[in-house]
Amino acid sequence: MLSWIGSRAGPSCGNKRSAPGARSLGCRRAGGFTLLEVIVAFTILSIALVGLLQAFATGMHGLGAAQASATAVMHARSKLDEVGEVIPLEDSEQSGEYDDGYRWEVRITRVEEDADAGVLEPLAIPFDVEVTVTDPRGSAFTLNTLRLGAVE
Repeated sequence: MLSWIGSRAGPSCGNKRSAPGARSLGCRRAGGFTLLEVIVAFTILSIALVGLLQAFATGMHGLGAAQASATAVMHARSKLDEVGEVIPLEDSEQSGEYDDGYRWEVRITRVEEDADAGVLEPLAIPFDVEVTVTDPRGSAFTLNTLRLGAVE
């Protein structure tokens, strides 16, 4: 049977040819890390952790902004649907605030027709409708459309 002779930890620290108490240059403790290795490892780990936390914070900020924009769009579409039903279709400006802190403004302006357009009576009166919703942070979102009103 073959057997291996030697140390599993590397070069022997107890070389019989050297002076008593002297250690060879290749001798190293078997097991454990030096203080310098631990400090370098913690430094690398902390740099990576700071980068991950910054990425997470940026993602959360973007998520909050996207949610605020989606809420503003929902409020603007809702208010635009009210024009002609709840809000009369006539030259006017109205404003208000929702319970969640979003403010809204509605501007309805009659579109002037060309005098040279012809002598036919119009079938409907066009109105320019602009709805602006401002979130609690101050960012505004605006929807514009053209609505047709009845001839008077």
